[in-house]
Amino acid sequence: MANTRIYILDQHNNLLPVSIPGEICIAGHSLARGYLNNPEQTNTRFVKDPFQPEQRMYRTGDLACWTSQGEIRFLGRIDQQVKIRGYRIELGEIATRLAALPHIKEVVVLAQQDKNNSAYLCAWFTAHTTYAAATLRTLLAKELPEYMLPAFFVQLDNIPMTLNGKTDYKKLPSPDKAMHSTTPYEIPANDTETRLLNIWQQVLSQERIGVLDNFFEIGGHSMKAIAVMSHLHQQGPSAITLADIFRYPTIRTLAHQIDAAAETALSFITTLTPVRDRHLFAFPPAMGQALAYNALAQHITTHTLHSFNYIDREDRITQYVKQIKAIQPRGPYLLMGYSAGGNLAFEVAKALQEEGEIISDIIMIDAIRRVNKMGSTGTGRAAVKEEILTALAQHQLSNAAPGYIEKLVDDSYAYTAYVDELVNEGCIHANIYVIAAAEIQEYQWEDATTGIVSIIAGIGPHIEMLGNPAYLPHNAQLINTILSTR
Repeated sequence: MANTRIYILDQHNNLLPVSIPGEICIAGHSLARGYLNNPEQTNTRFVKDPFQPEQRMYRTGDLACWTSQGEIRFLGRIDQQVKIRGYRIELGEIATRLAALPHIKEVVVLAQQDKNNSAYLCAWFTAHTTYAAATLRTLLAKELPEYMLPAFFVQLDNIPMTLNGKTDYKKLPSPDKAMHSTTPYEIPANDTETRLLNIWQQVLSQERIGVLDNFFEIGGHSMKAIAVMSHLHQQGPSAITLADIFRYPTIRTLAHQIDAAAETALSFITTLTPVRDRHLFAFPPAMGQALAYNALAQHITTHTLHSFNYIDREDRITQYVKQIKAIQPRGPYLLMGYSAGGNLAFEVAKALQEEGEIISDIIMIDAIRRVNKMGSTGTGRAAVKEEILTALAQHQLSNAAPGYIEKLVDDSYAYTAYVDELVNEGCIHANIYVIAAAEIQEYQWEDATTGIVSIIAGIGPHIEMLGNPAYLPHNAQLINTILSTR
């Protein structure tokens, strides 16, 4: 249309790339002057154009995204957004992606609340064929981040309608695991399975759970997996890690792991995304836990994100290299580190390079090169604990078990001591991308590589870049832009 500009913008008025949903905004000489006799609505909707401040822009309230063909795909209204686990979610986008799958006819997606008043997503649908929940979840995981995947899928013969031809939401049946699970129901066979069943029933707010049911197919997700781990630590010392809950997602397999009490070769690494062809290996910030990347993982759709815990052993670098090669035997390797994790990633890159491997890129999330030993910072355990409680609150884990919190304090204390004595010496042959916090600093990586060093402006203070929902989507998009060419 002549004299008209159309933008798709995020909440910070940033232009969004293909496939990323945002609000349709319209500007240009053809724009109306406002709403008739409604100055309040006019001031809300007709705002200054951020790209041509001398002109105005109209915020439509419509949710959409650009397609690769340059067309606009309508996804619903902004006021259909709900908040799940701290993230604003567009129900229309989920319904659109689900409806686009083969043989799907009609779709309704709503936010519900469980017995613990925790919000979750449920999808009701009709289709020309029978779908298993696991199949739908796998297909949607290729299109959507983890936090936008419905916890339940309910297949119906028909979507209930009112006399006016609209969806009758009150007649949609409550999600019942038995409606969409084809897994045989088995009761616990020993005390460990019974103990885990009780924890799962409490965390998932469900009664009928079998020991063969997959945690992530009956309403579980990363935050609830951490809640399971917290319950286990409340009951006493446990060798189970977050990685184990992802790796052994049924009561039977996890109980066997507990009873065996065996450390596996991959006990320090967690795979946070569906498995894909390309891999990204991430090293933790000062808390030393793989869970630091939980929220980010939900935005990563092109690579498998493997997240490491800090390994408190003298041969830690050797162990990291061994575990990376167990997953990806040969390079080029792509590494990432947040804060102190960037310093650790650099050391691992050097070790891989010494073995003749190629490292293509390291993504540094506000990581400053250590050029001198810092020595003991004198930070007491109380201060470390306070920082950890703040980080847990960002991930909605303030009620984690005291025993688990103390373990985090121990891990963080050991990691801090290691990094304080670390000097990032030597040179690698890789590109380094530094995503800077709001308080941009001197990062000093230029002399540490023969590749390019790019400083990219992120948003948010250092500690909140990947934890605060107001900053995470923008910073995640920066990372995805780097990954898109790798």
